[in-house]
Amino acid sequence: MIKQGVCVLVLGFDEDNIIKVLVCERKDGNGFCLPGGKIDPEERADQAATRELFEETGIWIPSSDLRHLYSGVDIEGWVTTCFYLPGKIETKDFFLSPGSGEPECHWGAWNELFGPPFGDYNRKVFEVANL
Repeated sequence: MIKQGVCVLVLGFDEDNIIKVLVCERKDGNGFCLPGGKIDPEERADQAATRELFEETGIWIPSSDLRHLYSGVDIEGWVTTCFYLPGKIETKDFFLSPGSGEPECHWGAWNELFGPPFGDYNRKVFEVANL
């Protein structure tokens, strides 16, 4: 059985107009990742992306607002579909509130995503997003 997951790229800008990316601490404590997770049975990838984004950050975005960015296989053998929210949002407009038991998320820099275990996958997302 193929393991399928999703992630969501959300870009923002801070008060100094510096581009930030929404990053979440990995549950295993091994670095940071884009918000995301596995696709549940009978769930479309865009629905999973919306659900995971909400569970991990408290941000609700309709799946119709998300755009497909990239699909690929990461080092753990998951087929991951990455979506993005078009444009940039003001980071101060979003108070990040992960669900119970979810790791912390924050507005960070791209280089936080380049470490193991998903550094290569996130670099590809970065390239495809043309940032």
